[in-house]
Formats: sequence, structure tokens, C-alpha cells
Amino acid sequence: MADVTLPTPDQTPAPEGTPNIKPVLPRTTPEWIYKRLASYGERPPHFEASLYGPLNAILVTNYPPEDNFLVKPQTLIRLDEPNGTRNANSIDSYNANVADNFGKSPDFLVARVTPGSDVDDKVVIVVEVKAYDNKKQKKQRTAKEQLLTYLTQLQRKRNRTTGEPLYLGQNLYGLLVVADNVEIITLPAVGDLATLSPPVKFEDPTVTNLLQSLYDVYHTE
Repeated sequence: MADVTLPTPDQTPAPEGTPNIKPVLPRTTPEWIYKRLASYGERPPHFEASLYGPLNAILVTNYPPEDNFLVKPQTLIRLDEPNGTRNANSIDSYNANVADNFGKSPDFLVARVTPGSDVDDKVVIVVEVKAYDNKKQKKQRTAKEQLLTYLTQLQRKRNRTTGEPLYLGQNLYGLLVVADNVEIITLPAVGDLATLSPPVKFEDPTVTNLLQSLYDVYHTE
């Protein structure tokens, strides 16, 4: 599939006298976190849980709670109530009618929240983690399919009040982290098929520009 072309964050300074309501970005992730991830490329961990701590630190650094972001580990993506019927037993945190079932759980989901409300979250990005090395291609393909399933399910959900998607913009993004490599899956809102970027390291500009761009979109919305 084709590579992903990501926008470069606008670095144009604000006019003089304009209130600076946004913190200076990009935030700095401590170098030791990237070094720990790099070590997993040399010695792949036996368990995915080994990657959770460093990845959680990176996500919280880029999407801090004081800016109304929430990193959700092992969150639950519950299925929509089919055909808009009234049999849904619950409303999820994205204000979508959902059936009474357990749904699916990606390793991380970053949401932009509305302070004072627990049912108006917006999906920023989804992260799936695998500890497998490059010799286990079949399991990596399965992981990609799994992440795409999460994204597709979120893409189809709608806010029950507004009818709008649960995310902003034209694309929904996911990160597949395999040891020290990251691949970006981009799922367009309509039309084109999902695209997958070549594997890069987490500190690569392809990844950091995406995290920055999504921060800008959701923090200023």
C-alpha cells in the first residue's frame, strides 16, 4: 500500500499581541524512553506488556491531560446498536448508542475530552502493540488486520445527538508498534482504502509530525 504523506506543523509565529493559549510543542520525550524502545529491536521482549510503559509515557507526553486529552489503555470499543434501533442498553463515552456486549480492546486509544462531560470524547489515534520480531510475519499481518478492524469500527460509529463521526478531519489514524518499529495506518473517512507506511522508529519525523499535527487539530477544535 502507498506511503502516508503527513502535513508539517505550522511554525508561523502568532501576530504580536495575540494571546498564547497553546503550550509550546513539540514536547520533549526523554531520550531514555527511545533508547529503551531501541533495545527491543535488538532483544525483542517476550511479552507486549514490556512496551506499554514507554509507549504510555510517549502518548501522555504528546497528549497531556491538562490539555484535555486522555490516554486510555486497554479501552473497550463497544459495537453500535444495529440499524439505529432502540435496543441499545448503554451510551459510550463517545455519545454513541451501543449494544450490551464486550466489544474489542486496542492496547491504547487517545481521546480528546470535553471537561464536565463523560459522553463527548473524540478519537485522536489508536495504538496496537506487538512484541514479535520480523521473523514472525504471519502474526504481524494479523496485528495489522486487528488494528484496521478497530479503526473501521470506530469509523462507522456516530455521535447519537449530532450524527457526526467520532473523530475530526478526513482520516482516522492508527499506530502499529512491533518491538522498536512503528507503522502508520491511515483510514480515510470515505472512498479510498487504508494505507500503511513503511516501518520507522518512534522518534522518526513521520511519527512525530503525525502526533504533532493531531495535537494541533484536536487542541484547537
